[in-house]
Amino acid sequence: MPFFPLWLRYTLAFLCLLVSAWSFLWILSSVSLAGPPCNFESSLFADSLRCREPYVATLLSALSLLLATGLCFLPRTPSA
Repeated sequence: MPFFPLWLRYTLAFLCLLVSAWSFLWILSSVSLAGPPCNFESSLFADSLRCREPYVATLLSALSLLLATGLCFLPRTPSA
């Protein structure tokens, strides 16, 4: 695994946190928009894109938060 400088890891982690926050707002927006057209039921494999958006936004938020956490807890020095 390549060694990343500390400033680069924290910058990438901060950007991932921004993506996660944006995705959380997307979750709130897509749930409210998908309510009436989807009969308040959404699924990752729904026919309509609008019914899939809450799950896509949730996956993006969770993955970016996981990546930000991983970037913060990488080892500080490369292993020999």
